[in-house]
Amino acid sequence: MKRSPGNQESSPHSPQRRVLATILDAMLDGYFRIDLTGRFLQVNEAYSQMIGYGAEELLGMSLAEVEAKETPDEIQRHIARVAAAGKERFTTLQRHKNGSVLCLQISALLSDDGTHLHSFVRDDTARTAAERALQSSEAKFATAFRLAPDIFVISQMHDGRFVDVNAAYERATGYSRAESIGKTSFDLDIWVQPGQRADVLAEMARSGRVREMPFTFRRRNGVIGEARMSAEPVEIDGTDCLLSIVTDVTEKEEMQRALQFHSHVLDTIGQAVIVSDIDGVITYWNKAATALFGLKSEEVIGKTGADLYNPGIDEPHAQAIVRETLRQGYWKGELALRLLDGSPMILSMALAALSPGWKNDTSIVGIATDITEERRNQEVLRESEKWYRELFERSFDPICVASMAGIILDVNPGACQILGLPREEVIGTDVRTILGMQWEGFLNVVDENLKNGEGIFDWTFPSASGPNQTYEISVRNFRLRDEDAVLAVGRNISRRREAEQRLKNTVAEKEVLLQETHHRVKNNLQIIASLLNLRKSGIKDPVALSMIDQSRHRIELMASVYERVYQSKNLAHIDFADFLRRSVHDLVESMRQEHVQIDVRFALDEFRLNLQPAIYLGIVIHELVSNAMKHAFRGRERGTIKIALHRGVDGGFALEVADDGAGIPSDFDTETSASLGLRLVNALIRQLGGDATVQGSNGTRWTLIFTACPT
Repeated sequence: MKRSPGNQESSPHSPQRRVLATILDAMLDGYFRIDLTGRFLQVNEAYSQMIGYGAEELLGMSLAEVEAKETPDEIQRHIARVAAAGKERFTTLQRHKNGSVLCLQISALLSDDGTHLHSFVRDDTARTAAERALQSSEAKFATAFRLAPDIFVISQMHDGRFVDVNAAYERATGYSRAESIGKTSFDLDIWVQPGQRADVLAEMARSGRVREMPFTFRRRNGVIGEARMSAEPVEIDGTDCLLSIVTDVTEKEEMQRALQFHSHVLDTIGQAVIVSDIDGVITYWNKAATALFGLKSEEVIGKTGADLYNPGIDEPHAQAIVRETLRQGYWKGELALRLLDGSPMILSMALAALSPGWKNDTSIVGIATDITEERRNQEVLRESEKWYRELFERSFDPICVASMAGIILDVNPGACQILGLPREEVIGTDVRTILGMQWEGFLNVVDENLKNGEGIFDWTFPSASGPNQTYEISVRNFRLRDEDAVLAVGRNISRRREAEQRLKNTVAEKEVLLQETHHRVKNNLQIIASLLNLRKSGIKDPVALSMIDQSRHRIELMASVYERVYQSKNLAHIDFADFLRRSVHDLVESMRQEHVQIDVRFALDEFRLNLQPAIYLGIVIHELVSNAMKHAFRGRERGTIKIALHRGVDGGFALEVADDGAGIPSDFDTETSASLGLRLVNALIRQLGGDATVQGSNGTRWTLIFTACPT
């Protein structure tokens, strides 16, 4: 019978054994031969390197010394099982010389004589580790896929059918995994804008992936959501697929819009809004806070109040406020501080604790209003009220404050003295009860004066102990503690009225005396004028007669001024415009020549003059009109005289006397004229402080300018 190579008893140096040894050593897989007790009989180089022991070492060892999986008894049973079957392929674990465990695939074959086993070994450690890592990775991916908070979707690239979806997808869309697998997003009507899937594929074709692409989706209940998609191509079982990771940002976007809205609202309100953590570090600062403190948000975010105030709020006080806010949930009060520029500020603060707050931690929201000016005004008001009360109490004049319903709200000692009642019995009582029915007329007068909001009137009050007393009463409406009230202030003017009456009587007596004096002066002047008129009867010389007439006219003019004064109610001034009309009219009538028609025209502003300048101006106009009547219209049947009187600025005036007569020669000098009348005119004008100009062409025109009213 022919024997197998492993069982040949040929010499080790036989050609057949040498060839076999060469083949075994050249194999990449390991080889060992053991007897049925498990002892190594032969090993090749590959197995020796695989297990870490040298060939010589292994030939003195048994399989149990390198086995890492089975016990010696299990090894023996395994050998018996292989021997009985003739062959077996199995995987086992053997321990490397360095202690590491190797995963080995072994093919065992019983020798022809049944005395030993041939074992061919392949190291499967790396592949097994890789498979285990892959299995672990796949398990982890599956777990992450199922439990991820974001939406995971695997779909086929060519038709978009869903291969798998996770639980987040089910929650977000409302569709179950079973309903979705094998269907497309179009089948489920998920895309609000179907063209967005085409945008995803276009981006994939362009860049090979998608990053944070926004899109809108429709849930099963029809509610629209907002999302961001990232996608990568993957190959699953030879099929090109798309792994999509979708983040549902609906709530985030809504929150962002809400935050933007609230931030806009906070920026538009007029009060400063400041948010800080419990350590005082500022996390929010609105525009009103910038306007209040003069610091921008980027200058204060991350800083504390101690960095903003000089020297800052007292630290123990600030900590006490924070503790109170956290304990009660809120705090309200006022804070006095000094800004970095040294200016003081008083704030009205309202604090509220929010948990969770700005960053999911406890925050303190503060609303601040600058009340510095308000407190300053209140201090001024308190000081003013103090002085008012001092003046109110110490005033000798009676003062009473009452409501619009007539209830007395306050009185001073002066009013109590008049009423004869103590203050506590007066306040809170109706005015009519205090004054009684006999004062009904007084109250009617008060009501009448208050129709215009205020008024002043005199009232005489009866007195049982002496003469009646007259008071000047001032009443007015005003606001008292946001309600309408009436303030009445009286002043005893009895003595003043008596003095005024005495003065009126004295003035009346003097007016009578002055009128009588003016009357007598006027009579005396008329007597002189009459005497001059009588004296004419014995004189034949025309020149003398003319001089007597001129003097008589001047005296009569002065007499007429005094006559108008004593006939007037005003003994100091006369209506000069009216005086001019009358006196010029009388003069023209007295000097009118036969067959000559003289037209006198007036343009006079209303004007009042004192007695003396009225006389002087009257003489000036008398002389100028007389000259016109005597010289201007010779040989003519008609003529016109114009007299104008116009007010100027600062009390001055202009007087003009003109005629349309023959005029005066161009070389005629009024200043050097021998005429008594002209000399008198120039002297009186200078005495009154005026300037005169004369024009002699197209008649004669005298213009008199007075920059101030003569006195």
